[in-house]
Amino acid sequence: MSNLAHTLGERGQLEEAEKIEREVLALRLEIFGRQHPDTLSAMSSLACTLFDCGQLDEAEKMEQEVLALRLDILGRRHPDSIRAMHNRAFTLYTRGQFEDVIQLVRPTMDLQDQILDKDHPGISKLEKLYMDALSMQSQNCS
Repeated sequence: MSNLAHTLGERGQLEEAEKIEREVLALRLEIFGRQHPDTLSAMSSLACTLFDCGQLDEAEKMEQEVLALRLDILGRRHPDSIRAMHNRAFTLYTRGQFEDVIQLVRPTMDLQDQILDKDHPGISKLEKLYMDALSMQSQNCS
């Protein structure tokens, strides 16, 4: 079901993707519980779809929960935790909360440098987000 939701989302059928992702999440919560990796993946997928649908408040709330659980279960150095930090930072950026982005991304970049290969595509995405946030913050302060 989650693969179908992903495909629908890729095709722009976001409402249908959201509906299926909610079903997947409900089933995973019931079967596996809140702290299972598959449940966290379902929560993260739903948060991304909610973001794409423009439902930023609900997406942000879910991203915060995913990040807190991943940090608690996996620790800061796990790639899934780093990805959750990036997702959270991107939503903050979209909302214009540039200082919060900077505060979250700087330590995340340091972690990525320690864990991932320097050529990993996630590093350049996070660096771009960081530089964009710095630029936007300096424009807002001028």
